[in-house]
Amino acid sequence: MSLDGEKEELWPLPEDFQPNEITLSPDGRTLAITGYRGSFFERINNGLWVLDKAGGVRLLLAGKLKGPVIWSADGKAVTCHIDDGSKSIRVHVGTAKIIQPKAEVRKSKIEKRDRESISKALPTEALRETDSSEIVLGLIGTGLDFYIRARNAVHRGNDTNADQLFKNARRAFRRLFDKAPEYGLSRKSCARYIEVCEYWIETKKNAIKTLICQEHMIGMLGLIQEFQRVQDNRDLADLGELHQWAVQRIVADTPSGNARKDRIAILGVLFSCPANSDYPFLSDYLYKHERLPGAPALACFWHSGEQIYGTSGPQGNLTKRSALQPASVDSLASLGRLALDMDNPEQARLIFRNIARQRPKDPDAYIRLGHILLSLSRFNESKDAFHRALTLGSKVLAHHGLGMLYKNWPMQRHFAIHHFTEALIKDPNFVDARYQMAKVRYAMKERDAELEAKRVLEKDPAHAGAYLLIADYYLNMSWEFEKAVVWYTKYLAL
Repeated sequence: MSLDGEKEELWPLPEDFQPNEITLSPDGRTLAITGYRGSFFERINNGLWVLDKAGGVRLLLAGKLKGPVIWSADGKAVTCHIDDGSKSIRVHVGTAKIIQPKAEVRKSKIEKRDRESISKALPTEALRETDSSEIVLGLIGTGLDFYIRARNAVHRGNDTNADQLFKNARRAFRRLFDKAPEYGLSRKSCARYIEVCEYWIETKKNAIKTLICQEHMIGMLGLIQEFQRVQDNRDLADLGELHQWAVQRIVADTPSGNARKDRIAILGVLFSCPANSDYPFLSDYLYKHERLPGAPALACFWHSGEQIYGTSGPQGNLTKRSALQPASVDSLASLGRLALDMDNPEQARLIFRNIARQRPKDPDAYIRLGHILLSLSRFNESKDAFHRALTLGSKVLAHHGLGMLYKNWPMQRHFAIHHFTEALIKDPNFVDARYQMAKVRYAMKERDAELEAKRVLEKDPAHAGAYLLIADYYLNMSWEFEKAVVWYTKYLAL
């Protein structure tokens, strides 16, 4: 964050890094970190690290270490403590060599003598600045560290973690504010840091998600423009092509290792809307979904009751929020059906997820979504969608959908029969529920398969699938080959 609190710059922290304490160097270019890489259960390379602004991370000293982490005034050494607190260790940042304690003692005596001599020549304010510079830089570094991590959590949709980190940042900056006169600082400058933190704490979560979503869309519009610039103004096929191109650029420009992984992870965050933290998509946004000249390049429908459009023009990249009208949701449903007709179930999945978000009490959206997810073999999500439709009152179609789901699992086909039966109790004329139950019984080698298939023909005499199922039954189960020939002939006649 700039000194006036207006400009912000994210500091790339590797995703697998678990920091315990972070301190900013006096020149503001390097972080000193105690912590480890990996998960809580698989800790790798516990120790003292340094991280530059480009994301380059380097292990200075391995071992169980803890803070406080303190930079030397010249930024060439870092001091931390062994985990049990019995001993402090001073490490040279450039050589990663431990500076011997005796040298540290002699140096501290020299510094003390120098301060005493300087105090006679320097005015009080200058002396106070000399004594307090490391404390001030430490408080600023701690506050900025918490703030950066909080913004990172917000971008990833981790609301609870972000809220706590913003409060930690505010606490650090408030300590700086309280001691400002003692440190020779302006309280007005310190107050700006506190105000920014309080803004993020007090703003409602949905509003924060909307703001971050708009930031993501602005970033994606810039990425689209860069793609078109290097591709001679060729338009994108879809956002999948944009993501693939961006990943290729990262791979080409970044050496293999954690830095490359981090940048690809950041790219994934850019393509995501913070209002969607439950369902994974390559991109949460729709690209030119209206398919009309001059239509917005990007659109987001994840925010309940709102739509956000992203456009590029003479005034730059802009976003616009507006209330979502029922007609717009109907148009979105038409685009979802068109995506299914064009054999693009992933696009249809995104669209009907958006419709379900905008119409949470409409069972039809969940029924359609359940079948799309089933076709993509996303069985757990499909089950959840059908159960949601069931609770919203769509008994017949929801039971039918659950039957279609369970018929995929040989050991749970009896559940499929149960759900098809429930659908037929509610609607005895539901032909496909009867036909699907006949197919399940045939797969389970039950002789009732023939009876169920003939019941289908009672309701729909031209149902080709029922004729074929009866013919297969006579051929493979009852071995009545003459009857099988008759039913195959009827099937072919259709």
